[in-house]
Amino acid sequence: MTSWPPGTQTISSALLALGVLLSPATQFRPANLPVGPGEICLALWIGIGLADETTRLGPRITPALARMMMFWVIFAFAQSLGAVVGLAIEKIRDPVSAQHDVVAYLLLAAISCIGVGQPDAARRLRQSAWMLVLFGALCLAAQLAEAWGVIDIAGTDPYEWDRLRGWSENSNALALISAALVVVPLYLVESTDSTAERIIALALIPLPISVGFLTKSDAFTLFLLTAGPLFAGLKLWSWLRLPRPDLPLRTAAAWLVLLALPLLPIAAIPFASSAATSAERFVENMYEDNDQGEDRLRLWNEAFSRGMDAAMLGLGPGAHIISGKFKRQPPPNFEAHNTVLDLFTQGGALIVALFFWLVAAGFFAAGRAGQTALATLLFSLVVFGLFHLIVRHPIFWFGIALCFAAGDVTNRKVALRRSYRRV
Repeated sequence: MTSWPPGTQTISSALLALGVLLSPATQFRPANLPVGPGEICLALWIGIGLADETTRLGPRITPALARMMMFWVIFAFAQSLGAVVGLAIEKIRDPVSAQHDVVAYLLLAAISCIGVGQPDAARRLRQSAWMLVLFGALCLAAQLAEAWGVIDIAGTDPYEWDRLRGWSENSNALALISAALVVVPLYLVESTDSTAERIIALALIPLPISVGFLTKSDAFTLFLLTAGPLFAGLKLWSWLRLPRPDLPLRTAAAWLVLLALPLLPIAAIPFASSAATSAERFVENMYEDNDQGEDRLRLWNEAFSRGMDAAMLGLGPGAHIISGKFKRQPPPNFEAHNTVLDLFTQGGALIVALFFWLVAAGFFAAGRAGQTALATLLFSLVVFGLFHLIVRHPIFWFGIALCFAAGDVTNRKVALRRSYRRV
């Protein structure tokens, strides 16, 4: 068996963190190429992971890896079946978006399977989580500095109209990574006994909240409104379920307040806009062609209709909506900007049921492990996905891998305790 040089694991963890963080930085991609620094980092991390597995003669099939592999096998079957149906009945197809989805799903399958299948997966993923929040703070600060004119990065435009988009081509992509960077530090707080690490992690939360607000993403606001109460409720419930509480009531209440402090601005969101601003937006929506709610409903209705027309079998990878008033036809087609409905148009009812199974498995795995923040992260990302397709973003699969790896650690501890009892 070949031993890797010292520091290889650290480099590998850094590549994973940078890949997840920079994958939304699409303005850094060369013209007409779907590959940028994020994808390069992820490809290097996959290469190291595969080389590591060959030296170990293959990974040990853990429950997490078995679930992940089963998901992708059924996912591939549903997408393939949908593609056959799509070729038979679809009049307008977009082969470019289909090819993009196929490559993206292959990359994400490798990331998720290697992530949970690597040795000591929970520790390695936690190391990547630390690097993600630290590198994330630096990247978000640099994007803010560019937006405020402090620095200038060639080839990038930090604004999409009046919305901050940083290094992404879409403001919502920056909002998604900012949303994850709000909750991942809470996981780091929960999983350490070091007071210094807890303080550092908590100090990193306000920056992504600020950046997320500047993106003016409704999905980000909904994410925070979901994540804050959910985390507090799950945390309190986990403390109440302790058979012999290790924390006095005053200490538990103090910790709950401390963990909630970075999320306090969320409570003011519904009241942050003045009456004048609300009236101005109302007038704009009335007299300008800017009714996002109506457009979303039209997209969702068409996505549901397209899925039903395909006998709930899907139409394969790619975008399949063609009749929206602001879309071009023939191709490129458009997406529903709703994870469930986009999956429904691609793989039908089977792939939707599979997605909910995956999320539920990850949520309960994190819950059994006592990782309230991970359960909150996963559930809140799904809420974000009500307005965007999140299964093509590595941050979603990084969250899934964290949940599954934490669940495997708990399963091993339970099995070990049972074996001791038998002895």
